Amino acid sequence: MAQQTQSVPQTTKKNVTTVFIFSLVFVLAGGATLFLWGIPTIQKAYASQSWPSVQGTITVSNLVTNTDSDGTTYKADIGYNYIASEQTQSGTNVTFGAYSSSNASEMRSIVNRYPLGTSVKVYVDPKDPTNSVLEPGVSLGSFLAAGVGLLFFILGIVMVFQGIKGISQRV
Repeated sequence: MAQQTQSVPQTTKKNVTTVFIFSLVFVLAGGATLFLWGIPTIQKAYASQSWPSVQGTITVSNLVTNTDSDGTTYKADIGYNYIASEQTQSGTNVTFGAYSSSNASEMRSIVNRYPLGTSVKVYVDPKDPTNSVLEPGVSLGSFLAAGVGLLFFILGIVMVFQGIKGISQRV
């Protein structure tokens, strides 16, 4: 008796390819966000706790509003100048991992802490004086990019394994 081989239908092959590509996009986007943005942000936040400080001046202090079809978000737009390595530098980091929010009062409180023209303590990276922050250390926002990247990465991996599981059940 001749042995019969089952062939995988062409539509199944296309579905598998589509799922694999979609999964790969999640894995790559999540991995890139995690490793190129998320982890470096956390590392800078931790490192900034031991950076020396210099005096600086607030040069920009605005509440930025952005309204689109998803609603309204607010961002604290803070800028400052300081002198490091005998040169005037500019910075915009209040914290590492700053974000926008739909909570206007949260962002307004940041703007109110840094009025235009105010003298402030600026924490400066001794290895790179162009890298600075007003509030050193780790905050919840420091983990935001890493968390989103990790979520996308894990979802992509799960989709890959679900796709493999589905293929093995069809064959």
